[in-house]
Amino acid sequence: MTSKIKEVRGKVFETTDYSIFKTVKGNRVVSDKWVEKLSEKMEAHNLDDPIMVTEDYKVIDGQHRLAACMKLGKAVRFYIMKGAQDADVASINSDRKKWASVQYCEYYFKRGNKSYQQLKYLSEQLGLGITVALMVGQKRVFMDQALLDDFKAGQYNVKDFGWACEFGERYQKLVSLVGKQAKQRTFLNILLIFYKHPDFSYDRFYHAIKANMGMLLHATDRPSTIKVFEKIYNYQLKGRKYKSIKFSRWIEDREYVEVTDKELARRAAGKNQYSKK
Repeated sequence: MTSKIKEVRGKVFETTDYSIFKTVKGNRVVSDKWVEKLSEKMEAHNLDDPIMVTEDYKVIDGQHRLAACMKLGKAVRFYIMKGAQDADVASINSDRKKWASVQYCEYYFKRGNKSYQQLKYLSEQLGLGITVALMVGQKRVFMDQALLDDFKAGQYNVKDFGWACEFGERYQKLVSLVGKQAKQRTFLNILLIFYKHPDFSYDRFYHAIKANMGMLLHATDRPSTIKVFEKIYNYQLKGRKYKSIKFSRWIEDREYVEVTDKELARRAAGKNQYSKK
């Protein structure tokens, strides 16, 4: 072990002599974009998670962390996996268990992070599950990598906890009414999209489903669920205080669903559901 390496705690070492580290065939290609993002996080939060190396300093896990330390001129921390050989690296990488989202939530929850305490409540007490709770907490419809990265880094913030709780409580009411079908991811996701429409009335939707439960049998996938929800909501609405809403077009305009070439052709021919023909 070179003189530039010092032991910092237990069997964790650190060094600024980056030249000692070697790559191993089979490792992932280093992403410059991820190195840049990781560098920013390391600098802002003083992150120093150690990388894993073999006894001859071949990097098993943490090549992006190593590249980020090099970019920052920061000492890299590492620990040595005794007995690991080149042939073991692919197996180690594939078998090494990554944290699940619930584990990240629990980690920051135990450290008193308020947003993660709220996430845990939305996920467990209101039955949304951690992925949906992440979106609902930010009043969003879909997950993206940036949101997931912020969540894993402890930087997630609940945008409107009151709104999220209201949605979760109303969703649970629908679960009690509809049963197992309401627990399906498609049902929940489409409900969330509808819920964001400015003219949507939950009370109207709940009572309309209660009166037309049989229509839900035709909601077998994402497109059909959208159409069935719209049909239920607008059923016999004429003369009532609620507005009829063309949910399908509203969703398509926001690119929540893909419109097929066949559907575009139908519309061009004046045979779509929004035509007067």
